[in-house]
Amino acid sequence: MTNKKKKYLFKITVDGPNDALNQDVLKIITQSYVQIHGLGIYETTKETDNEQINTVIMSPKHDAMHFILSLSYKRSSGALIVLEEKYKDRVHEYEERVVKNAGEIPTRIIVIPKETNSEELKKLVEKYLDELIDAIIEIKIGGNK
Repeated sequence: MTNKKKKYLFKITVDGPNDALNQDVLKIITQSYVQIHGLGIYETTKETDNEQINTVIMSPKHDAMHFILSLSYKRSSGALIVLEEKYKDRVHEYEERVVKNAGEIPTRIIVIPKETNSEELKKLVEKYLDELIDAIIEIKIGGNK
């Protein structure tokens, strides 16, 4: 008997004060993207033995107009906030931004240590993204993976 994979599609917003760092993070987790007027739209697929998880990721540029920021959060299933260590005191600001624009959704905040190399960054991003997706699935289907 063939097991059919469960398929999921989620929208995730990636945000933070450093556009270049956000781009580095997105390059780690995405397969293709489009940039339109200060908004990056990305996609990625992750497969396990039992699941196929597709994500649409939106990331507003730091100087994006307010309606683009709002659009990037609208109907998001989760948010991934990327902060350099020097901005860790802004965590609350970004948590409030998520709640204001998307409501109470699963959010993971990555604080990137100053001397992080590309391999460490990759591991950190993948860890937080996996945690975020697990939290989204838990909420969406109530733990019946």
